[in-house]
Amino acid sequence: INIPTFNIAPVVIQQTIAFAEQGISLLTGLSTSVQSEAASHVGTVYDVATLSSFAPDSFLGDKKTFPYFSRVAPAVSEFVRVQLAGFVYFRDIGGIGWSDIAIIVEVSQYGIDFAQNYIEQGGELQPPINVVQYRTMLPGSDYRVELQTVKQSGARVIIADTFLINFHEFMETANEEGLVGEHYVWFVSPVVVANFFS
Repeated sequence: INIPTFNIAPVVIQQTIAFAEQGISLLTGLSTSVQSEAASHVGTVYDVATLSSFAPDSFLGDKKTFPYFSRVAPAVSEFVRVQLAGFVYFRDIGGIGWSDIAIIVEVSQYGIDFAQNYIEQGGELQPPINVVQYRTMLPGSDYRVELQTVKQSGARVIIADTFLINFHEFMETANEEGLVGEHYVWFVSPVVVANFFS
């Protein structure tokens, strides 16, 4: 069964209970972590499996809390692990600047989870990949200060999670601040790719 896209947890809970009472044992079409969390809590009680096309938040991987939850897209922790492996590769072949990264995320559960995974996993590597600048921003705010701070940090690799922010406007501002060019490498989260490049 396919649940329409909505982010209101009470509606998802009601719909999941209604589907369970009809004998439906698998829900698909859950495209956000909010939807997946709500449906999966109900699914645990009603023995309904939930399958998300994209709900990368790490907490959903807890099989004790969400035993019937599955996802098609990788979890944040796996995405970060693979991306850090790429940074290590470029660092090891003599690439200057791959050991120090900057992260800019929106203030959201996903954004904080995304940044926290880089900080924790990067710090466990030997030698570590250091997060030399970690900035959060609110949608609708002027992000020049965050971009100027990133530039002052000296980080050459910049990772951005800007789901609610107009990405094109954000990158135009980054370019105006001198952060776009051959001396910088930008990476974005899967959320940005899914929303702005698909």
